[in-house]
Amino acid sequence: MSDDLRDRIRRKARRKQYVLTQHAQMERFADQLEIASIEAVLVSGEVVEDYGDDPRGHSCLMLGEPGGVPIHVVVGQLQDDDEPLVVITVYRPDPQEWEADWRTRRRHDV
Repeated sequence: MSDDLRDRIRRKARRKQYVLTQHAQMERFADQLEIASIEAVLVSGEVVEDYGDDPRGHSCLMLGEPGGVPIHVVVGQLQDDDEPLVVITVYRPDPQEWEADWRTRRRHDV
């Protein structure tokens, strides 16, 4: 992900130019996540997975640890400067699915 794109995410988040999907709202309530924590991830988090080839549009997975708690935020609508970001989902990463760094998916051998 380019610095320009990362800057666009941060700029839009600071201006509150984002919307949460219904799914993101449900997950936010389920994991008891505050809007301020989601904004903190958008403003200062890091991109751990980039989905530039997603047929639904460019999106990415971000990680932040506001208050020392790891949070993943999947954000889309990255290609258009005129549209708000779309927060697709938010969640506390599951230690059974993620390594301790919260950046690496665990491999599940079949």
